[in-house]
Amino acid sequence: MDLFTYKKSSFQYIKNHMDEHRRVFVSAAKLDGNQNLQDSYEYDEVYVDITTAIKLLDKSQDNLYHFERFFYAFDFGVCNFIIVEELAETAQSLFPFVIEEVIDYVDEHNIEIPKEFIEDSIEPKNEGKLIRITDLDEHKFEELNSNFANELFGHDIFKADLKCDLEKFRLFNKLGEHPIYSVFLLGPSGVGKTHVARLLHNNLTSNGKLAKINFGNYSSKDSLNSLIGSPRGYVGSDSGEILEKLKKSDTGVLLVDEFEKADDKVMNFFLELLEDGKFTTSQGKVVDLNGYIVVFTSNLSENHFKTQVIPELQSRLDCISSFEPVSEYEKKKYITSRFDSLVKKYEEHFDVKLDVSACDFYSDFELVQISNMRMLNRAIRNKFKDFVYST
Repeated sequence: MDLFTYKKSSFQYIKNHMDEHRRVFVSAAKLDGNQNLQDSYEYDEVYVDITTAIKLLDKSQDNLYHFERFFYAFDFGVCNFIIVEELAETAQSLFPFVIEEVIDYVDEHNIEIPKEFIEDSIEPKNEGKLIRITDLDEHKFEELNSNFANELFGHDIFKADLKCDLEKFRLFNKLGEHPIYSVFLLGPSGVGKTHVARLLHNNLTSNGKLAKINFGNYSSKDSLNSLIGSPRGYVGSDSGEILEKLKKSDTGVLLVDEFEKADDKVMNFFLELLEDGKFTTSQGKVVDLNGYIVVFTSNLSENHFKTQVIPELQSRLDCISSFEPVSEYEKKKYITSRFDSLVKKYEEHFDVKLDVSACDFYSDFELVQISNMRMLNRAIRNKFKDFVYST
């Protein structure tokens, strides 16, 4: 399952946001694990806050097994779990088999938090070494490409082109000719566009967060101030979201979602960034992104991309690729891979051996109808849950 996070200072604003969008925020202490959450709360989605539970389990793990069964008592398609940001890592360490990915609720839903709900303090800069694609030796680079090709299902032409592009980028970056590699991915939701950035980030042996900016938050005329900070002298002037996101990441990968929603000034900002490999914050600080990979994603079609993205920016992009839904053959490969991974995690975590010889992993999957890989992954997890509890 995915675990969503929120900042303590933004709790009330996020709760109000959920109410407005037919989502309910409820403490795990109020649930018994057997009720139908949609019927009980008459909302489209339910977010169960496990903050208090994780605090208790971190002190005493006597009820760890029972709480893990509590997770599986819910339909992951309707029920989501959420936790205060600073306890997400603890939750992952307690439930490595259950929690697959940690997602910032604000980032995922493109919410712009008002300043009064944002903490004044800024997290310190990541003290670990920044890892970029240009820092890898040849062996590590080949290993990254191999892992990337195996973990991204479908999109074979793109994977081959990306490998060649990155080889050239590494060479010309060393010669001072190419500061940033940029890729623009087009296509419908759920076909693997953002997954590209996450795979690159994860395969750079990262322990930190992926630096991610949602352009859905930057469509207003003042959006550039939010991105790089307000000018000196303004009340609440700061260094901007992009710098703070980069500080919290330890890899040279930047993901920019929903690019088509950006204001013209923001687009012009990226013109300069891709050209020079640097940008200047409102506070006059020069931020050098030499060696970075910037992944832009958009739901635009190729035709709309040509009309909505300014030609000057198109010419600066190293790779433009349109992602289509993966084939039925690739979906079956993905199902096999995910089940193998889940079985391995389960056996290692519980120190048991599962008998999968009689399990038909492909039954009950309407592969033609499932074009969204997120939906397919959710269906796989639900089927695996049923398999585990039937054995």
